[in-house]
Amino acid sequence: MGPALTSAAVGAVFGIGIALAGHLKNQLTKKRLLGRAGGAPPSLAVVIASRNEEEVIENTIRQVFSSSPPGTRVIVVDESTDSTPEILARLAREYPGLVVIRDPEVKGKPAALNRALREVREEVVLFLDADARVDRKYMETCLSLLADPDLPALFTDFTAYNAHRTVPVILQDLFFAFSRIFVFSGLFYRPTFMNSGMWVRREVLERVGKFREGSLVDDFELGIRMAKAGVYARYFVGVRLGIQYALTLKDIFLQHARWYTGGIEEMFHEIKRGAFSYVFLMAGLACVVYFPQILMIAAAATLSPAPLALVLPGAAAALYAAVGSAYLLSRPNSWREAALNIVVGIPAWYLMLQTSIALSFFRALFGYKGWYRVRRERA
Repeated sequence: MGPALTSAAVGAVFGIGIALAGHLKNQLTKKRLLGRAGGAPPSLAVVIASRNEEEVIENTIRQVFSSSPPGTRVIVVDESTDSTPEILARLAREYPGLVVIRDPEVKGKPAALNRALREVREEVVLFLDADARVDRKYMETCLSLLADPDLPALFTDFTAYNAHRTVPVILQDLFFAFSRIFVFSGLFYRPTFMNSGMWVRREVLERVGKFREGSLVDDFELGIRMAKAGVYARYFVGVRLGIQYALTLKDIFLQHARWYTGGIEEMFHEIKRGAFSYVFLMAGLACVVYFPQILMIAAAATLSPAPLALVLPGAAAALYAAVGSAYLLSRPNSWREAALNIVVGIPAWYLMLQTSIALSFFRALFGYKGWYRVRRERA
């Protein structure tokens, strides 16, 4: 076996190993959380920021109320221009626990969340997007976990409920499978989470302060504030929230560009405040994402093909094996979908990741504030 093949073999074993480590970490977290569950469930407020959600908002609210214990309140801050206000007004007459706030001063999702939190008096807040789907098992399990007073915050697993398993939907299974093992688990860095399906104690939210208005990534920004206070969410894979995946490849790209632009902006913001650890975090992420280009520059600078011949096969194999293993551990819906993602999805996602992060870096550098909202399927 030549040096290149040896490098690739070692890289593949390493990639599979770290995927298994992340999977095992999630399973151990699940076991620990369930072992401490039980007791009187806390009171609950569900917070939703809504803007032009006529396709999905009614079913979301109905499912929350039908699945939640008596006394649960749903607080919706709405800044819609479609028929969402009429739908919410009708639902508010049906559900006394539904609080609808139309506030002309609300500008953007972080501001809407801040406005909603001013109304919360319950012990725990569940943040949901307007397309979220819950059932009774989901609500009962999470409230049982949060009966443990030592659990400050919980982020739950999720699955797509899109009506059609199109290629864009299938490709997102690959991305989120990778995120579950390497991002949400906290295997290498503190756990990062999405806001929909995030459970946080009210006392934690009061301690860490308000959402930064103007942020493009309210969830990442909340995670930074929580970390400063020494509070970390636990990722729980025992139940799943239903969400809609983006419908088109264009939506996927622009949604991810918004996420990465917002994340880079938040890191810039923290660096300006003296948190220089984010410089090393950004550099580390850049090395992972752009390792082929870095190796080519190293080879050119040293006038030696060794970096490409020895390191590139191993690094590429490690990344491919890690992503592929994470996806297979998520139990794909079918072998046909698995084949699509393993053969086409991994290189396509890597190319999109490189392109969207490069675009996002320059957007963040020049203060881009555009919020791309993906379209919804009517549900």
